[in-house]
Amino acid sequence: MSGSRETRYLILAEGFSLDAHYGKTMRGVLRYRRDDVVAILDSTRGAGATEDGVPVVATVGDALRLGPNTALVGVATQGGRFPPAWLELLRACVENGLHVENGLHVFLADDPELRELAARHGVELRDLRGTEPQQIREHVLGVLAQQRRRPAKLPRRAAQPRRQAPGRHVAHLGVVQGGEEAALLQVGVVVYLG
Repeated sequence: MSGSRETRYLILAEGFSLDAHYGKTMRGVLRYRRDDVVAILDSTRGAGATEDGVPVVATVGDALRLGPNTALVGVATQGGRFPPAWLELLRACVENGLHVENGLHVFLADDPELRELAARHGVELRDLRGTEPQQIREHVLGVLAQQRRRPAKLPRRAAQPRRQAPGRHVAHLGVVQGGEEAALLQVGVVVYLG
């Protein structure tokens, strides 16, 4: 993630913000990066709704008054694909000058129309699964090495097994270094959060 400005997220959770399974990305960001989130977009929620103190908005236009600069896909959909209605939502984000961060299996940069639209509006399409695994691995190993040299500052329940989907168990561990960096480690997946 580049840029000198502080990241202010609009979490895209259209239709899924109340779903504990499909909304797990949103929940993880609210847990580890709550202060960076200015709004959650889900038009299926009522006016004035909030999630962990974060306002829920119905449109990108509604969110703009709260000052986001990055839209984050906050859901994990079946098959890792965007629901058809989301394509318009993604276009609206780009047309309104928001960078878009995506962790789904389908890469935003593979869509020529969206890529051209992003270039025209001067925003980045950041496919997080496309990040070089070696870079992520080196960073996480560096954080872990520093933790070994001094007492770890881990949450009380650092390792917490979770049942994410039928037949699949996932354990995660939050690693905190100086209260400023966090990495979320999952079996087979590493997501760098700061």
